[in-house]
Amino acid sequence: MEPDIPVGDLKPLNTQGQALVMSVVDERTLGPVTRSRLTLRIQPTEGEPFEVTTRVAFPTPEERARIKVGRTIGVRYDSEDHRRVVVDPEQDAGD
Repeated sequence: MEPDIPVGDLKPLNTQGQALVMSVVDERTLGPVTRSRLTLRIQPTEGEPFEVTTRVAFPTPEERARIKVGRTIGVRYDSEDHRRVVVDPEQDAGD
């Protein structure tokens, strides 16, 4: 079960990193938008790798198709609270 993050928690996601996609579960599709649950293994520049599960709403089928198990993607996260992670489309890590 995912931990709850308080609504209105506006602390910045102050760290960029690379994450290996461990699993992708599509939860819901509404029109072109697909909501998926991703399990990611993040390798910080310093410290031990960690895994986190996050939900992402992909605006188009093409955006969703780019995320595959085994692919490395860019992420941003809170260095003090590793539960707070978002996929960073501006930082495309590639395969």
